[in-house]
Amino acid sequence: MVYNLSLAFKPFHLIKEGKKVVEMRLNTIERQKIKIGDILHFSYESNSLDVSVTNIKHFLTFKELYESYPKEKLGYQKDEECSYHDMEIYYSLDDITKFGVIAFEIERI
Repeated sequence: MVYNLSLAFKPFHLIKEGKKVVEMRLNTIERQKIKIGDILHFSYESNSLDVSVTNIKHFLTFKELYESYPKEKLGYQKDEECSYHDMEIYYSLDDITKFGVIAFEIERI
């Protein structure tokens, strides 16, 4: 199955360059349908790329998710500050509490 997801500029290019191998989202009902082996079709403006889902992990919070992965897999550089609060740019605390979060481990295809 193929799922279409949009991305901001920075995460799109980090995935494209192979520097981000975990995509983090709210664990909404729609995203709960995604299974290992499915394709995520990411788009940013007129650019797109496809990745395969190699693993899926569920968490209550982004804090738990961030504690489970090296920051480089999440798209941070070694010298870059890493904080789960960065996800609050995209998602409200109410939605995080309501849905929980999901980590898609991905690889370019």
